[in-house]
Formats: sequence, structure tokens, C-alpha cells
Amino acid sequence: MSGDEGKDKVETKGQMVQRHKREVMLLKKEVKKMGKKRKDEAKKLEQDLAAKHEGELRAFEEREAEGEVKESAKEDPSSTPEPEVAEKKGPTRAQKRREAKAAKEAEREARIALERAELGETPEERETKMIEERLMDLNFVLHDIPPDGNCMFRSLEDQLSFQSTSALGFQHKPIDHSGLRKVAADHIRGNREDFEPFLEAPLDEYCERMESTAEWGGHLELQAISQALDVAIEVYSADQPVVKIGEDKEGAPLRLAYHLHAYGLGEHYNSVRPISTSP
Repeated sequence: MSGDEGKDKVETKGQMVQRHKREVMLLKKEVKKMGKKRKDEAKKLEQDLAAKHEGELRAFEEREAEGEVKESAKEDPSSTPEPEVAEKKGPTRAQKRREAKAAKEAEREARIALERAELGETPEERETKMIEERLMDLNFVLHDIPPDGNCMFRSLEDQLSFQSTSALGFQHKPIDHSGLRKVAADHIRGNREDFEPFLEAPLDEYCERMESTAEWGGHLELQAISQALDVAIEVYSADQPVVKIGEDKEGAPLRLAYHLHAYGLGEHYNSVRPISTSP
């Protein structure tokens, strides 16, 4: 880290922000080398660096407010002009705005990091950590899916996109999330007696909504897709046994992860891939 950079000369606010960015990039490289097993240690390093940056920015602003910062330290160094040009023209308004914006963003990120450190691990972080550790023991890894109403169907779409038909044991081609919605809705309509007792809304209305909107899909849709495609599905979670749907089906299962506390939005599904196939 170059934390002592600038001690022998006056460091401007812009230079400080740029140094902070370099230090963050260097730390990210170090964290990447540390691997998931040293995740807690890496998080502590990130929190310490965020606190250090926050303290430096706050100290600079206090000195500036008290008039201790020289005018030369307020100028923007980002354009690195020749000394003669800088003395004549000084920083432009656009440069000042960019510097102020960068400083404000760096300060905001530092404060967020400090607040998170004070609050401790969130339910989302704890749950994801538990799922990742559970999957790691099985040589699986999470493959992130966008957090919207299509997450379950997109997770299945991802599974069908990388699993070979020979490994799965069925001949269906990959199907996108919209097609999977139709598969589920059509199967539920064709097997009313099996699904209707579990629906709170009229079956046809339910299927229309599931097929044509971003309605969140769940266990009923997983059952319908498992039966329609003749494939097993496994659902992994943080602290519950693996839910196995269609265990009698031949071939490798489609694997999903269920998150109860994801993204602050509640329930969410991710795809689960073997480590060797994850990008």
C-alpha cells in the first residue's frame, strides 16, 4: 500500500481521492489472492482501509474549514498541467466539479463501509455465506441470477443452458425463462386435480398471470416443470435439507439455491453450478 505517499509535499483533495482509489484497487487484488477461506480476514482489511480513508477525508475537510489548507492544495491535479499553465489558468469549473463529485463519492462509500462494519454481518450475508460453504463441500458454486420476479425461471434457464442433454437424460433443448413459464402454466392447466387444491386464486387466472407477467414462481412451478420435462430438480438453502423434486427421474438434476433474505427484497433463487463449469 502507498499510504505514506505525499507526506513530503502538500496533498490536494483530488490527489487524496486518486490515492484512495489506487489503494482500494491494490487491496482488491490482495483479497482475490486470499480466496474464500480467508473471507473474514479480507473483510476486516476492507473495513480498516475504508475507515482510514474516511478519517483522512474528514481531517482534510476540517483543516480546510479552519483555513489551514493552502490554496495550492485545493487545486485539481487530475489534468497534470505544466506548472506555468497551472499558475496562469488554474483548475476549470468542470475540473472542480469532478473533484468535488469524486471526493463526495469516496466519502460516501467510506461511511457506508463503516456503518456496515458497526452493524456487523447482515442476514443476507450470513445466509449467502452458509449456502456458499454448503455448496463448496459438494464442489458446487452459486451462479448469480438477477433479482426480479423471473429469478426461479432464469435459474432453470441457466441450468438448461450448460447441462448437456446426454447428462440430463432427456431430449429437450434449452428453454428460456419465458418458455419455462409457459411449460409450467400449460402443465398446471392440464393437471388441474393435482394443483388446484394448492391455489388460492382460480386456476386459469393463476396460470394466465404466471405465464404472462413477472409473477414470482415457487414450489408448484418447480413441480410442474419437473413433471413436464421429466427431470429431477434439487433446491439448496442455508439450513434446511435439500429439497428434491422428481427423485425418480433419471439423469442429473437441475440445481437451484433458495435465498430467504436476498437483496433486501425477500425470497430469491440462484443457479447452482459445478465449480468446473462456473465462469
